[in-house]
Amino acid sequence: MKLIINADDFGLSPGQNYGIIDCFKQGVVTATTLMATGEAFEHACQLALLNEELDLGVHLTLDAGLPILPKKQIPSLVNGEEFNKYPLEAKTIDVNTLEVYQEWHAQITKVIDARIQPTHIDSHHHIHMMHSIFPVYIQLAKEFDLAIRFHPRKWTQKEILDRQPLLENIKRADVFLNEFYEENIAPAFFDSFAQRKEATYEIMCHPAYLDEYILANSSYNMQRVIEAHTLQSEETKDILHKNSVELIHFGHL
Repeated sequence: MKLIINADDFGLSPGQNYGIIDCFKQGVVTATTLMATGEAFEHACQLALLNEELDLGVHLTLDAGLPILPKKQIPSLVNGEEFNKYPLEAKTIDVNTLEVYQEWHAQITKVIDARIQPTHIDSHHHIHMMHSIFPVYIQLAKEFDLAIRFHPRKWTQKEILDRQPLLENIKRADVFLNEFYEENIAPAFFDSFAQRKEATYEIMCHPAYLDEYILANSSYNMQRVIEAHTLQSEETKDILHKNSVELIHFGHL
């Protein structure tokens, strides 16, 4: 089997950035997605340019950081200067889809303008899987020729089938896994791949070193440190080797 280990939140904070870079250079992370709205975006770009082999994507946001566009241009997306907050258990959100397209286009363009050519897109809190804006996500993937993360865990089988035409000719892993989280953060998690079918998988992760920003802004904090340790451990590398897992990135799709 083939496996992409993709680190979310690149650009969130310096500690997040260093954790991801170390897990790429000394561990098993093969790709990451960069937050154009992140507090440490410029720092992440500097590290990316020093590590050109790292496969970069864009971590699209509608509920983290400050928007790229002026608030008068995207009134349905903001509350004052900041993005709105959305009920993440919902399947849709009430926003102007043209404004979503414009803001996300600006986020991708900001990354490209930083001399980084992205190969894939996903989103913070999987907000791209909201029914109302999923077509915007697909439109941008086609426009910029980007692979996607497809994670329909809250969708019915009919909802998945109805949207299959949108996915034609879109690059993506066969299976997306968000299970490397909380109590599953351990080398033993990767032993499960011995029983998985031959396919291409993407695993989401969030390795980081703690800093003031993460402690103040994320309830998922110590877990990020455990992820960083696990993804750099020799035990994890040995398990992947034993199970003949081929590590790839989105550029290989």
